[in-house]
Amino acid sequence: STVPASVSQQYNGNKLTYDLEHTSSSDSTTTLKFNIVDDTKELQSSLEALNAPSILCNNQRFRKLARHYLPHNFPQSVTPNYLPYTLRSNLGTIFGSANAVLATQSLLYALGLGYGSIPLAATLNWILKDFSGQLLAMYLASRISQGFDAYVKKWRFLSCLYYEGSIFLEAITPLFHSQIVFLTLASIANAGKNICWLSTSASKAHIHKYMCRKENLADITGKAVSQGIATNLMGTSLGMFISVMVTTSNTVNILPIVLTLSTCHIVSIYKSLDYIHDPLLNINRCQILLKEYIDCKRVREAERVSDIRLTLPNEMSKNESLLRWSMLSGSQQETELKYEVQINRRLDDTVKSAQVVLELMDFCQRMQTKYWLMVRESRRRKKKKIQIWYKQDAENADILESVLAVGYLQFMQDGGDEVEGFALLENAIRFAKSNRDEWIQCLEKHEWNINTLFIEVDSNRI
Repeated sequence: STVPASVSQQYNGNKLTYDLEHTSSSDSTTTLKFNIVDDTKELQSSLEALNAPSILCNNQRFRKLARHYLPHNFPQSVTPNYLPYTLRSNLGTIFGSANAVLATQSLLYALGLGYGSIPLAATLNWILKDFSGQLLAMYLASRISQGFDAYVKKWRFLSCLYYEGSIFLEAITPLFHSQIVFLTLASIANAGKNICWLSTSASKAHIHKYMCRKENLADITGKAVSQGIATNLMGTSLGMFISVMVTTSNTVNILPIVLTLSTCHIVSIYKSLDYIHDPLLNINRCQILLKEYIDCKRVREAERVSDIRLTLPNEMSKNESLLRWSMLSGSQQETELKYEVQINRRLDDTVKSAQVVLELMDFCQRMQTKYWLMVRESRRRKKKKIQIWYKQDAENADILESVLAVGYLQFMQDGGDEVEGFALLENAIRFAKSNRDEWIQCLEKHEWNINTLFIEVDSNRI
């Protein structure tokens, strides 16, 4: 019988291959020849595709060391954009860690370390800045929207800006010879760092989940921690080297270096987010897709799903802004929105009359919807507001139906249409119900996740 050429086994991070050979002896026994095969060739190809230095790509020892910081069964266990995202993100961590060393040294100098021992008052100030900074961070975190998953890339980038803003405040503390100013700046900086860690942890958890190709979230997260420790050590070493090379007692000398490292950190994180194309739907993304869908319905008069072309998740990044919360597809298209959409707002902040609530309930029952829809005037802005509330038993299909009704009001209603009130809402809901199945099929066909929605950030359902 024929014998397979070899048998491979993954063992303690190594790929062991047993080459099977027939001996020339009379009994024709099969012997095993043990070899350790270089299983980092795919990693080498991935590094070469990213134009990494050849001295690293061709170094087998480096590749074997790097493999210990990568998820098991890399690259088959992750998406193709995992490595470029990870390299750029960790490059930013190195710059950020180096900056932290310089900022800490500036803080200690501001407390009097450069003049000898730290007095008791300086020690108390150090404790107070941590305490007050953490309190401030707790308050700000409670005020921040809970939609980290809905705006992952934005929060990841904002966490970088919070961190570098905090670094800058710490670096300029020696310019002010006042304990009150020190306590104020250091507390704000400490709060910024706490918010950074909060938003970074939340956004990275989602990014790691998105990177999974198998059920290996724990493996990817664990390797991310290992990468973080290694890059922090590298950044700390870089910061120590720079602090020795410059005169840190002069803040003017250190600020250009701090700003340079901050720029490198921000650019690295920004570039890393180019590789995040998660297929999750939030209200901003939905409005981009709604405009495309309704344009096809109106202009092309499409009747089949195949006739409708929507933006894919990997194309959506071109239309998203990491610095602006309210957007459609850039500032030019944002002006085309007729209404501002608000979801699951506190009911008594919007509806002041019990009669209106009864009318909404009756209208909802008559239209057989699991959501309430209302259009109201805005006192501060020219745009009207669309208010949506979801009932407790509303499902994803109901949420996507309500979004389609919003799309009718935003993009399909003619400007000269005099229909108002419940008649206008009835037209929107009838349009949504008649096109709901096609709308959902379009989203699914274009690779959007219709099973996990982040359209309603706050779960204040009715």
